[in-house]
Amino acid sequence: MDASATSAQELLEVKLQLRRDLRCTLQSTTNKPYYQIEDPLSSHFYRIGCREWSVISRLDGRTSLLQAIWAAADGCVENAMAPLDAVSLARWLLQSRLAVVTDAWCHPYYATPPSGRKPSVWLNPAFIKIPLFNPDPLLVRCLPWLRWLLTPGAFIVWVCVVIGSLLTALTHWDDVTRPLATILAPDNWLYLLIVWVGLKGVHELFHGLVCKKYGGRVPSCGLMLILFSPVAFVDVTSSWKFRSKWQRIYTAAAGMYVELFIAAVATQVW
Repeated sequence: MDASATSAQELLEVKLQLRRDLRCTLQSTTNKPYYQIEDPLSSHFYRIGCREWSVISRLDGRTSLLQAIWAAADGCVENAMAPLDAVSLARWLLQSRLAVVTDAWCHPYYATPPSGRKPSVWLNPAFIKIPLFNPDPLLVRCLPWLRWLLTPGAFIVWVCVVIGSLLTALTHWDDVTRPLATILAPDNWLYLLIVWVGLKGVHELFHGLVCKKYGGRVPSCGLMLILFSPVAFVDVTSSWKFRSKWQRIYTAAAGMYVELFIAAVATQVW
């Protein structure tokens, strides 16, 4: 028997336990239900099928992986998950730090899960993420005052203004495009910087507001340097737990939504 087969056989006998702080919910937003696992420590979300959940939900620290497979199949061999598939599932749980080994003294190889440490962001110049602060308390205070901007009535106004501004731009196309040749002139740099910072601030604010509107958390915001080009960000990964796909889409599109409205208003003012 080769080393990989021996390792797989040993893992079938290991007793695993899902972390108690994980948040697991059944989702049915598609034709095929699935379980969503939220890791509150890393703010990561994972999706697994009901068959896989029937196995890992039985990992209570006293049940081996092989016993969990058999229990999930209700004693029917035809319904049992293939051992190799279950081994791959268990390895994923350990690598993702979603489960721990409770009998590590019997299986020292699995006593410490693979290192989850990420390389220093400063060693990856292509992508540097710099969190600055937690905006959640600020958003909680702002939401009651700004919630009206997220209502159906506000959307109707948005549609009217955007369509009106589009028609205005089309009827004055030469006047709109003529200044583009000089817009990046050095004399405009300061104004462009001020406008860029203001727009990005409002852009990220609306991402956060929509996420809070539907009950999500926004634990951090800051800057990302992509090839040393600064891009603002807010962490709205909690929107993955929203049951409605339209709520998730609205959260993702909120920044573009408000920027387009500002551009439309600026066109009318101009």
